[in-house]
Amino acid sequence: MSIAGYYDARVQEEWERLEASWLEFAITQHFIRAKLSPESRILDLGGGPGRHAMALAKDGYSVDLVDLAPANVNFARQKAAECGVRLGFAITGDARALPSIESESYDGVLVLGPLYHLTEREDRNRCIDEVRRVLKPGGFGFFAFISTYASAHYAVKHMEQLPALMPLLREASGRESYIVDPAKGHFTKAFYIHPSLIAEEFEGCGFQRVSLFGAESLFAQSELRLLSQSPETRSELLAFAIAQAEDMAALYNSEHIVFVGRKPGSAA
Repeated sequence: MSIAGYYDARVQEEWERLEASWLEFAITQHFIRAKLSPESRILDLGGGPGRHAMALAKDGYSVDLVDLAPANVNFARQKAAECGVRLGFAITGDARALPSIESESYDGVLVLGPLYHLTEREDRNRCIDEVRRVLKPGGFGFFAFISTYASAHYAVKHMEQLPALMPLLREASGRESYIVDPAKGHFTKAFYIHPSLIAEEFEGCGFQRVSLFGAESLFAQSELRLLSQSPETRSELLAFAIAQAEDMAALYNSEHIVFVGRKPGSAA
């Protein structure tokens, strides 16, 4: 099954995923908002059904969404209308080539999915180049990766799936990189990378490193259990997780790791 086909068949599941993966969502939102003001124009590239896009648009950000899967784009349009949220546009597109988008037109670009579906370095570089092109000078790119330790964290979090996940866990965990084989029933074809190598993906790509953070911080394996805690307790844990998210321990304890890069120059 193609990547677009995989997500076309799982739109509602993907929309709901970030309810369970609440730390991934909340911590990523924190870092986005720390760098971009509500006056910012944002491109959510590979934005899926629009969880991040709509949360930002609700708070005044101007957000456009591009996704490879037509069903995701249609869902985002419908959900935005239901919620009374305005997206600038929601269109299908490939993260490696954005011919309809003008250069230097965004303050921030979210790339919270495409890079781990681009298994060839050349394709990832093409995506990164397009992000740099459409960003204004001084703009920020947020690039998510899946860690080679992600299968271990996921297996502990979903123990009922452990027997099926053990082969992937043994093969992928801790390697420099790993290409997931969809024929084995795990996700789509995808690129997992060791946390220590993520910064190297951006060498010579025209981005200044601003941050590298673990989207689940120290709590990837506990994320579901923490959902049962009181709102006050969860709020305290979230604040602690955000404070630790850039620590090396958090990078190794997260399933998703986000590189924040700044395009050199000053905004006009």
